Amino acid sequence: MSSLKFCLYLAERWLQNIPPQDETREKAQALLKKLHLQFRRSGTEAVLIAHKLNTGEYLRAIGKPAHLIVSLYEHPSINQRMQNSSGKDYPDIHAAAKEIAEVNEINLEKIWDMLLEKWLCPSTAPGAVGTHWAPGVME
Repeated sequence: MSSLKFCLYLAERWLQNIPPQDETREKAQALLKKLHLQFRRSGTEAVLIAHKLNTGEYLRAIGKPAHLIVSLYEHPSINQRMQNSSGKDYPDIHAAAKEIAEVNEINLEKIWDMLLEKWLCPSTAPGAVGTHWAPGVME
């Protein structure tokens, strides 16, 4: 992660030193955009690995970090720890979600609000399958 962060720093400095009319400016902007994307994806993957949450389902969702965070808060260990709070090493879902939100510059409070609304005011009858997303959170 630190090497990607350093590459981002260098690319940003390079872009700052290119005059606005220079033909290489577009290349620098494109590179910077790719580096930002790679930084977010790698950072998200590193968080999942660090918290032992690097399953196929979560790794496939790296490109949609808001969806990933929502699915983390629906992790099966949450129900398990309510039934048996001792004796097992459960992943720290909240810490992972906070780190993923930070890496991807996502407002975690919006996701929490959406989840609270979903859980406390479901739009479907109990037991029915359905998902309710708040506007602007998952884009």
